[in-house]
Amino acid sequence: MFRLGIVRNRAVWQRWQHDCVQAILADGFARIALVIETETPSPVRLPWRARYGAERSLGAVLPDAASLAIAEPPTPAQIRAIAGHTLDVVLDLTGLALALPKVARHGVWSFHLGDPARDDGRSPGLAPVARGDLASGCALVRSAGDGQVEVMREGWFKTRPTPRRDADQMLLRAARFPALVLRAMAETRGAPAVARRLRLPAPQPVAGVAQKAQAAGRFAAYALDSLRRRFCRERWSIGIVDQPIAEVIREKRLGPVRWIAGQPEDRFYADPFPLREDDGALDILVESAPYETSLGHLARLQIDAGGALVGETPVLQAAHHLSYPGVLRDPAGTFIVPETWEADRLSAYAFGADGTLRRDTDLMIGRAPVDGTLVEHDGRWWLFACDRHDDDTTNLHLFHATHWRGPFLPHPLNPVKIDVRSSRPAGALVVVDGQLYRPAQDCARRYGNAVAINRIVELDQERFREELHCVLRPDPDGPFPDGLHTINGIGNLTVIDGQKLSLEPLAAMADRRARRAARKRRG
Repeated sequence: MFRLGIVRNRAVWQRWQHDCVQAILADGFARIALVIETETPSPVRLPWRARYGAERSLGAVLPDAASLAIAEPPTPAQIRAIAGHTLDVVLDLTGLALALPKVARHGVWSFHLGDPARDDGRSPGLAPVARGDLASGCALVRSAGDGQVEVMREGWFKTRPTPRRDADQMLLRAARFPALVLRAMAETRGAPAVARRLRLPAPQPVAGVAQKAQAAGRFAAYALDSLRRRFCRERWSIGIVDQPIAEVIREKRLGPVRWIAGQPEDRFYADPFPLREDDGALDILVESAPYETSLGHLARLQIDAGGALVGETPVLQAAHHLSYPGVLRDPAGTFIVPETWEADRLSAYAFGADGTLRRDTDLMIGRAPVDGTLVEHDGRWWLFACDRHDDDTTNLHLFHATHWRGPFLPHPLNPVKIDVRSSRPAGALVVVDGQLYRPAQDCARRYGNAVAINRIVELDQERFREELHCVLRPDPDGPFPDGLHTINGIGNLTVIDGQKLSLEPLAAMADRRARRAARKRRG
């Protein structure tokens, strides 16, 4: 069990700090051996009425821990006294960037509440809202000397419309970072993984009226866009690109898109996974969702070489929502692994004699995987998925097994990635020029806004790292300019889906009623 020292301000103990320590203790991998207290106020300026800046009681969390008062800067005697407690980690919750050399085996950790490359971290929430950033970042860092830090965990979250709400979500999510790193250290029996090393920006002047006015303007624009969306029906369709997916990845762009003709007006099609291609004609599995019920099922579309819809055949229907029909090709046959999170399971289905899907194997029970995607790599099977109960557009979870039927083991770094811009799976993984690429959704502007293509750099039972290769966005001048969230390839063709926000006030109201009724039916 790790011995942890906590650095806090004696006068203030905020809710996010309380939650951070609670998460560490709840995991059971560390205990608080020392509370280090300073009278110096924190330079971090939270927005007025930030919920996670509210004060809590420290005693209820740390009733028996030893304590030590220090000055700012700490004296040599105080540094030696801290080192005498043989700590594994010192976690600085003050934002003061205290100079505490060689006091803990794994160093001094602290939070940077902002973009580590652009923000000083002292005004969380304000800068990204004022700039109009689509995503807000924060990080858990370790002092590395020479004014540099090592990033051990970072997260990128959809920017909220006000600085207060943005700071609240940042504090809520960042509070679990130390517990995640300590758990990974315990499970791998190693030092903390370091994502990158950098020099943090210098402290900036306190925000003035101009920056606050920019933030207010961004909120007004957000409110207007939200109002407009209330009167729009979300129409999704399927597009075909006469370009192999490997070429799309190499060129970092999509060629011209042919949208299918003949799609019924009463439903949308999304999540295309191609089954068969024959001289340009396609069989594609999709999520088909009638607007009247707002309940998705899986359907097989027959599309001719000209892009016209020839037929639609339901292949799997249930009382719960079905989508994302991942295709798994195995020597024993073709299996479909759809999203069924409402059933708290992930299962593989096989085609029956009548052309419908029958459940063959349960890959995971008791979880709610979202957009689960399988790939075989270096002799193991890997399952990428988000979790419906854990920020399902931002937190990527990874599992592995010796066979695609499982049993699957969780990766020790879970969630292996925390990034609303490139986490949630968006199609099958693909090897191009010996490199493994993973499509993911960019949900920073809104759900399903674009597809990010990630290049996987490290993938084994203890490590995972990927880098952004490119982002594929919908054509703003095309018939579906508002979203793109699935991409797959077969032969010389690539299939995608696309979204159009169609101004249909009455239809939009009916859709909201259908969604509410569907939620009520599902409990």
